[in-house]
Amino acid sequence: ERQKLDVYQPRKGSSLRVLIFVHGGSWRNGSKEIYPFLGERFALEGYVTLIINYRLAPENVFPSFVQDAALAVRWAKGNIQNFAGDPNRVYLAGHSAGAHIVAMLALDAVGSRELAIRDRTVEDDGRIIGSQPVRMSIGGARSARSSPRSKAPRVDSSDGTRRSRALA
Repeated sequence: ERQKLDVYQPRKGSSLRVLIFVHGGSWRNGSKEIYPFLGERFALEGYVTLIINYRLAPENVFPSFVQDAALAVRWAKGNIQNFAGDPNRVYLAGHSAGAHIVAMLALDAVGSRELAIRDRTVEDDGRIIGSQPVRMSIGGARSARSSPRSKAPRVDSSDGTRRSRALA
């Protein structure tokens, strides 16, 4: 399930902040499947959260990973309003290799920013969430996926929300 993302949406709110999270794994492994806790937690804090899967090495070479993150940003800018998100308040975060990928995208180190904001209807202000600690509290969230330990209810596809969205 590469080039797909999971959407975690708070139960209520509109024009919410959007967090796109990219997993680590040395570009060779890792998966969005490891991070439902993060998507659920940020949704509890009022972020529409996207956890993405990018193509992995060695089958895919740099900068394909960065391009996949750019596609996720582009998808968010064009679709996030369907999930109560604000396309003007999109933040990037990642762990390990994922942090490197979002840094490369934010710095436009490989020319992927154009892919991310191609339609130019949204202003890109280059905001990134770094490795600063985030204070969190308990609240209600709706999740497009769920883990067995999850306190957030699973969203059934009958209400129009799917677990995964294709990036490409």
